[in-house]
Amino acid sequence: MPRPFLVCLSLLTTAVVAQAPSAWASLAVPGGIAGGAVASQGKLVVHRGPTELQVFSAVTRRFVALPVASGAPSWLHNDCLLVQDGPTWHAFSAWTGSFAAVTTSALAVLRNLPNARNDSLLLVGDGGALHAFSAFTGTWHTRAVGATASVSVLRHTALLADGNTCTGLDAFTGTWTDLPTPVTAANLDADGTAGFAIDNGIVHAFSAPHRTWRSATLPAGATFVRGDDHGLWFTPTRSLGYSAIRGEFNRKGPGATGLRALQDTFVLLDTPSGVAAYSAVTGDFSERLALPGANHVAGAAVALLEDTAGTHGYSALLRRPVTVTNAGPNRGAAGVVAWVHDQGSGRPLFFSAFTGDFHAAPPNVLGGDPLLATTSAVAMTPTGCVAFAPRRGHFVPLSGAPLQIVAGQSSAPVLAIAPLLLHAFDARTDRWVSVPRSGAGPVQVQAWRTAAVAIDGSTAFTFGAQSGQWSSLPLPGPTFDLACNSECVRVTTTTALHAGSALPGAVWLAQFPEFRRLQSARADMPFVLAMPTGSFGLAAIGDPAPAPWLVPALGDAWLTPSSAMLLWLGASSGPSLRSSLPAPGVALLGRELGLQAVCLPTTGFPWLSELAIARVF
Repeated sequence: MPRPFLVCLSLLTTAVVAQAPSAWASLAVPGGIAGGAVASQGKLVVHRGPTELQVFSAVTRRFVALPVASGAPSWLHNDCLLVQDGPTWHAFSAWTGSFAAVTTSALAVLRNLPNARNDSLLLVGDGGALHAFSAFTGTWHTRAVGATASVSVLRHTALLADGNTCTGLDAFTGTWTDLPTPVTAANLDADGTAGFAIDNGIVHAFSAPHRTWRSATLPAGATFVRGDDHGLWFTPTRSLGYSAIRGEFNRKGPGATGLRALQDTFVLLDTPSGVAAYSAVTGDFSERLALPGANHVAGAAVALLEDTAGTHGYSALLRRPVTVTNAGPNRGAAGVVAWVHDQGSGRPLFFSAFTGDFHAAPPNVLGGDPLLATTSAVAMTPTGCVAFAPRRGHFVPLSGAPLQIVAGQSSAPVLAIAPLLLHAFDARTDRWVSVPRSGAGPVQVQAWRTAAVAIDGSTAFTFGAQSGQWSSLPLPGPTFDLACNSECVRVTTTTALHAGSALPGAVWLAQFPEFRRLQSARADMPFVLAMPTGSFGLAAIGDPAPAPWLVPALGDAWLTPSSAMLLWLGASSGPSLRSSLPAPGVALLGRELGLQAVCLPTTGFPWLSELAIARVF
């Protein structure tokens, strides 16, 4: 039975079927858009006018204006924008949808690397003060520093060495966490969610999700490699691994002679006995996966290795390799999916990082290589195509011919363009999502990371892999420019800039497998709801349902009613409202938690957000 609160809410709103705000927002520019005035990155779209800057957030789905002097320098990142206007530094957070300012002296400088466009932490040094802006909190966090202090910052982690004190800063809370051990001349290395301070043969590792430090003795003469969430040191006799996802070291690694592959969640090593792996997700080293000299292909969390014994599938999310002996020579891997051909049938075998197993394609799949995306794959059939959904190892057919398939190994969206419909595959719920086309000619399509945009006739469509929804916008004129970024899109017409969000209206900070950030079972689970200022928010969290059920006047609910937990979140003081669940614990390892929100605005009718899903690791 549905939850009583939702039933009562439905009874109060049966007069009008509520509509969530559009994923699109348009900015009118009556004089036309000048060349170079528009930029976009990650979740943000920016228009720079002579005296004003306008920025769109994919989280809050609105433009916000900031008066700025002509020529004021700015830096655009995935989750934040920084503008220096004289002594005032204005930082915009995509998550809060607002600017925050800090005033400095004329000597202040940005300490982030010049080409680091994915950072959610911004550091501004000003003599004896270090000002840090967190995109996730939307606030500045200031710390006094000495004249010889050194810093390292990249993505969601910053390290500060000041005298004998070393400190880690995480973007998720904006908290400085001191290393309890004094250091003398630490070499700092921050990236992703992991930071390393190496001092006199000791490595001190900082985990941003856990806000903890751990220390270990380095193997003498070790080679160091690292990814977003892990670090690895190896010698011919032993290896040492650190996982920021788990916040711990593993000292039991085998000796290694070289690096075979470096991915977001794991490392493949050449050892004297063959190829082995270290996983930042499980925090451990594998047994031998393949014989020395094995060929391999790898994605973010998956690898296939071929030797004389067969083709071995490895999942960085699980601990056991799986072998098939009838695989052909062609293979591919991306994200959480890999494939090889079955030599007997000629059809592909798909390997899933989630199931840790191979799955044979249906008998009607045609020969040829499948198309890979980071979270699914597509193979053609005589009547259309079939999508492979790796979360559960399902195959989902789509009828209709001819079909133009759009998929890329660096992006999650998979689109199928038919004469009358636009289809997108939602790999979270194992279904094709379709909308009627508005044109009859060629469709302009772009996809990147979790977002896709299509221009069909006089309509712009966007699809988000994290929301599983299409959203459309009638265009007032011809398209002069379009771009697709990680979680937003932009379309430029003669006198307007149109920005679209690929995110759900309630969103977890964790993104995997659609994007990089993983949710640790031992770390809090933050989430953000987009809603007008002063609105009241209610979050429903539970197991994703196999199919939606209708909440009258609100729309489709995607949570299993018996599992749903309701959280009353109160009123928002801005265009978004942030909350968090306590660490889910190891009992929920491998579970997916769905999130939907009900917004009760001060005017108008309540609405139900799209489904967001986070998997616990």
